[in-house]
Amino acid sequence: MVDNNKARTKREAIGLATTVVTVTAAVVMTVLVVRREALTNRTPQVVPRQVLTDSMWQIISNNRAQQDVSSEVRVLMVKFYDYACPFCR
Repeated sequence: MVDNNKARTKREAIGLATTVVTVTAAVVMTVLVVRREALTNRTPQVVPRQVLTDSMWQIISNNRAQQDVSSEVRVLMVKFYDYACPFCR
């Protein structure tokens, strides 16, 4: 009976320690994120728009990739992701 109580007490202590560590880590991470967002003076970088010229449109329209699709497909959409882009985060 005494060994059972010791085991239960030990499990409760481990559970409490795990909870304390998890809550402490969550609080620290929250403080760091709030501090980073609130205290940094960041201005978004403005990327100048590129105007497509007639020659650029001609190159795009002559691209063979868009012509190599099945006649059953009405739209072929290809998505590109840039994970380093500051505007895509």
